[in-house]
Amino acid sequence: MSRWLSGLAICLAMVVASAPCQAGEFTVVVHAGVPIDTASATDIKKILTGQVRTWSDGQPIVLVLPPKASPALAWACKDLLKISPMVYLRYVSEKVFRGALDEPTRVDGDAATPAAVGLAPGAIGVTTTAAVVEGVKAISVQ
Repeated sequence: MSRWLSGLAICLAMVVASAPCQAGEFTVVVHAGVPIDTASATDIKKILTGQVRTWSDGQPIVLVLPPKASPALAWACKDLLKISPMVYLRYVSEKVFRGALDEPTRVDGDAATPAAVGLAPGAIGVTTTAAVVEGVKAISVQ
């Protein structure tokens, strides 16, 4: 009986760990020197797709992208961009190849995004709310 309960506990833990994350678990972060605190979802979409390449003060926007399996990237693609991470990353690669977008800074995971954003003036990225650190600010997306 205890083996069965142990197996059930392991299965439940796997289901909980693989459950989709809620939007409140993720955020858009920018370098502390970026002159915004809030943005519309449309504005963020334009920034992440390279349609807008400078901030209002003329500072170039630097994209910081986590890997394609990143939960934060999955959230941004689903809720903000309305496309899959694979399609988004292919789109970014094509824009870089054509010279219509600067090469994004790539990081190893969601936890590395805030540090990279904090080091690059004008940077923007998506991460978990728990990973936000000093030197970056989480902006409100409306």
